[in-house]
Amino acid sequence: MKLKNVLFVFTILLANLAIFVPLSGVDALQGEGNPDSSSLEMQAEQKREEAKKNAEQAKEDAQRLAEQKREEAKQLAEQKREEAKKQAESALEQKKVEFKAKTVEQKQKACESVSDRLNSSLDNGSSVASKLKSGFDTHFTNIENFYIKMGLVSVNHDALLEQAQLAGTNAQASVDALDSFKFKVDCSNVETSTSNVAAFKEAMNKARTDLNSYRVAVKAFLNDVKIAAESAEKAVQQ
Repeated sequence: MKLKNVLFVFTILLANLAIFVPLSGVDALQGEGNPDSSSLEMQAEQKREEAKKNAEQAKEDAQRLAEQKREEAKQLAEQKREEAKKQAESALEQKKVEFKAKTVEQKQKACESVSDRLNSSLDNGSSVASKLKSGFDTHFTNIENFYIKMGLVSVNHDALLEQAQLAGTNAQASVDALDSFKFKVDCSNVETSTSNVAAFKEAMNKARTDLNSYRVAVKAFLNDVKIAAESAEKAVQQ
């Protein structure tokens, strides 16, 4: 299957969601006089071995770098989760204070009119966000693996990789914060339910924003890999 077809599949899976590859070749042999064929063959073989070693080393370096960045992203994600948890707890306490001004009767009527819909949103919200994050993670990993496997080269690769990893870390922290809201709307305790729903809404908006930023970053990463792959294919055809 052509490289551009594989990358087109990646683009479809993202849902909206360089350069050049120096071909290892043997330069035209030049020199004074007329060296014998065995000497030319030895020189060519030496260059082939050097090119092979360089390619293998580059691939190993790329794999080590990717592993290092994944570990750094994992550590950053843990830190972000803790920060998001504290922020969610703080927001929850603030909302409790803000809604104390309403009368109990008004709150109960408002609660009863929307309780079923709100409970449904609470059940589905974190699940949908988690599935979106997981889907973006899968596409991001597949794109990076494709880049390494095909030995592609892009001067923008490291920067775009780092941006996508950071966006993924932020998105995961927001999804985790959203998932921490485990409650049902209880109209017998309107004050608590109302403040919880308000805090959940804020967490949902934050998760939506961060997930979209992650999607955009992965799409930019994919586009760069597409350019690198197209350049590689053109070089092969020449």
